[in-house]
Amino acid sequence: MRNDMISKTTDSQLCKDIRLEFYQYVSWTIGNGHHIKFWEDPWINGLPSLSSIVNSEDLSSIGKTLIEFVDDSGQWKFTDESSSLLDDIKQKILEIRPPNVLLGLDVPNWKPEVNGQFSVNNAYHTISNLSEEPRLTKLASCGGTIRDTTGNWWCEFIANLGSASVLSAELWGIFHGLKTAWEQRFRKVILESDSSLAINHVKSNNTRDNSVHPVAYNIKTLLNNRWDVQLKKISRSANSCADVLAEKGLLMHRGFVLLATPPPYVLQHG
Repeated sequence: MRNDMISKTTDSQLCKDIRLEFYQYVSWTIGNGHHIKFWEDPWINGLPSLSSIVNSEDLSSIGKTLIEFVDDSGQWKFTDESSSLLDDIKQKILEIRPPNVLLGLDVPNWKPEVNGQFSVNNAYHTISNLSEEPRLTKLASCGGTIRDTTGNWWCEFIANLGSASVLSAELWGIFHGLKTAWEQRFRKVILESDSSLAINHVKSNNTRDNSVHPVAYNIKTLLNNRWDVQLKKISRSANSCADVLAEKGLLMHRGFVLLATPPPYVLQHG
């Protein structure tokens, strides 16, 4: 999407202005980090780009992609230039899940749509100031409960995802649920989610769709394992345990935790 937005010297001033207006509604979901530019692209919630808050003419790392700011252990790596960012900006970066080669391609999102997918009609209304404010990402988490065939509690998980959209959080919940079930040696699984959007996203066979969330590739890889998995849509009220776990995830540091015993606040919700 970014390459299509580059202005040419032959473009009219009107076209250049429209491009700038259009691109402010584009954000990125991090995958392998090979396409998103660290300084130039909008990948941090609340910022059009990092280059908008620094003097980009003095940066020697302009043009470098996100993966070049990740160390060998898979964590964010601050260079001499990026270390000069304000502490609150660096904290925002640390709250974002770093890119990983296993996540597939980086994905551009159309911020005014909750599913991140672009449409000409929505773009017209957005740029014409006829729609709501763009839906921004925020701190997010997910959680889930694993039960056996009799419905008895087996284990639970909580994950703090850092900055993520609603759809991203739902997909990460599906991923962690499937991964945990596989690692716990369950081979016949019914995965329940109250998000029809996330379930449809996973079931989509359109592998050429560049709006496919990066973690969806990991979910589909898990689904290709030798086991029987059904994805089932349930009501929000039937998913209260997962919601409680997700709320608790917002209070922890970014990362994944497997719970071997049910905490009291989950027992209260059955």
